[in-house]
Amino acid sequence: MPNCSICAGIDLGKLVGPAGTARDFPHQKSILAAEKAGAKGCILCAIISRSFRDNYETHQENKKAWENFAIVLRPIQINLADGSHGGVFWLRAQSGIWSVHMNMYPNIEGPKPVRIPGSMVVGRRVHEPGSKEAFAQIRDWLKWCIDNHPKCKSPNTMPTRVLNVGKVGDATVRLEVTKPTTHTGHYMTLSHCWGPKPHPNSTTTRANYVARQTAIPTKSLTATFQDAIEVTRQIGIKYLWIDSLCIIQQDAADWDLEAKKMGSVYRNSFLTIAAAYSPDGDGGCLKPPYHRMRAGIKCSTPQGEGSVWITPRCRDFDNLSSSPLHNRAWVLQERILSPRTIHFAEGQMLWECRQGRRCETGVPEHAYKVMRSTWDSRLHFTTQPPRKFYWDWYDMVHDFTNRGITKGDDRLPALSGLAQTMMSAPGLQNEQYVAGLWVSHLVWGLLWHKSRDWLRWPGHYRAPSWSWASCDGQVSFLDDSDVHSKALPAAPAIQIIKAYTKPKIANHPTGQLDEGGWLQLNGKMIEIDQRAAPGSPNYETIPARGLNGEMTIEKIRFQNRFLGYAWFDKPYTGPHRLFVLRVARFMNVQAAKPYPTLFYGLLLRPAQASREFKRVGFCRYKSLEVGPGGKPLMERTDPFKDAKAEMCILK
Repeated sequence: MPNCSICAGIDLGKLVGPAGTARDFPHQKSILAAEKAGAKGCILCAIISRSFRDNYETHQENKKAWENFAIVLRPIQINLADGSHGGVFWLRAQSGIWSVHMNMYPNIEGPKPVRIPGSMVVGRRVHEPGSKEAFAQIRDWLKWCIDNHPKCKSPNTMPTRVLNVGKVGDATVRLEVTKPTTHTGHYMTLSHCWGPKPHPNSTTTRANYVARQTAIPTKSLTATFQDAIEVTRQIGIKYLWIDSLCIIQQDAADWDLEAKKMGSVYRNSFLTIAAAYSPDGDGGCLKPPYHRMRAGIKCSTPQGEGSVWITPRCRDFDNLSSSPLHNRAWVLQERILSPRTIHFAEGQMLWECRQGRRCETGVPEHAYKVMRSTWDSRLHFTTQPPRKFYWDWYDMVHDFTNRGITKGDDRLPALSGLAQTMMSAPGLQNEQYVAGLWVSHLVWGLLWHKSRDWLRWPGHYRAPSWSWASCDGQVSFLDDSDVHSKALPAAPAIQIIKAYTKPKIANHPTGQLDEGGWLQLNGKMIEIDQRAAPGSPNYETIPARGLNGEMTIEKIRFQNRFLGYAWFDKPYTGPHRLFVLRVARFMNVQAAKPYPTLFYGLLLRPAQASREFKRVGFCRYKSLEVGPGGKPLMERTDPFKDAKAEMCILK
């Protein structure tokens, strides 16, 4: 354990007091000092300084900060149910405003190692991927889930086709068409990245369909597929479903049949294998740990002086969202619908099921900054009130539209399974789903806008213009608190009469759509001044930041007076008639009536027929002008006061 004199003085056993409270340990005088000590051979200093560099490299504009703040170490303990503290799982290093965490586990090497009790250290060593210990860990997690989690139970309903993986050591697998009389039991699924150029042997086509029902040489498949087959065999499951092998590729008829079943395939899976850090088929699941560096420190126990190993923090649930796999749009529903998932992350395996999460390093679930997303938890067949579900759905769509998708036309199919599941959830059985939105909540579902960048439209019809699925790019919705604020609540100002979409596949309303969708509603609309061209005297914007950077918000005018702020969907392309449909109004709670000038609206342009329009953006005016004593000023005239509520069609 080659450590500097400072690190040699660390005794983990003495950093946890008798009452279970952790104590600080003054370390190096700065991050740069730790870096220099690491360069001289101190492994722990090297781990600490590299951890800071890896996490905060972009924060080094003020380089003096890396020289001025001392490092303080502190053990991080598990929180027990009674409010007390248990064993240690992380070692935190703090320097100024920056902090990093490192994993730890007991040193049980040598002829007579001193046992470190779990009450002191709960951190565990990561197993070598593909080892018997790693597969035993998966089986242990699986048993824990089966024995304790009734919500994770999956039915014995098979997909149309599965791979029969045989047994450990077999040189081939084969594709089987399932039959209720012969195919019973469980199957597993693979969630993976295809990559820009899928391997020719990684797909089933009409040309090789018959031959694959006899045998597929395992070694002819990609590394990810081979690893998934090995995991399935080791778990003791006979069947595995992989999309590119079990759906006939380049066959529109087969895709139409199987697309409707995609959600149920993952929902009924016994266990999903997620190749989280493989960007394509070559990456595999069973990759060696990316961190081999470790440093030993003392750990005094009642039984004598033991030691623990400190390693750089493994990638875990806090990092999954940035992994190649979880940047794929399709994977969002695969992850949520799967009752159980084993994530092969970079450095360790992660277990996730409907009722719990585990990791190899022993870090407890409460430690992660990224807990289950609110919508993630509720969409697991939620018992939450429907009102909560709708806002969670919008939050989920916001996440979904920021993910990569190879074919833009798959935006609706990639959420189809989730939509189908929720249509059968308690309180939602009679709900109508149209183009990625829900009819009973459509007043608020219409009010989406770009998150930052201009949105992009395909050269063909994908969905009606009022649906977020009609375009490419990330969108944002209103939040529950925007509408149900106690100080400034909003109320609908339109009446939805009827919504219609035309499914491309018969009896599959949650999938791709054919042209012809429309929305009939009743509300007040005004024609406003034309959009100002950038650089013209009337062109005005306000400084604004989207979720990922700067975004353009323009001011709009009515009869040459300021009306509100506009999030146009596209850049300026030339003058055209422009209308605002007032969708919602803000209520004056004390006066029990709407404020005359505050609203949420849609920006529209005329379509071909009379009273038909297409969406071009979102707008609002939400600012209350106040006078003496903070009382709202009401002198602005209601711009919609002379407009009549009329029926119109949005296409």
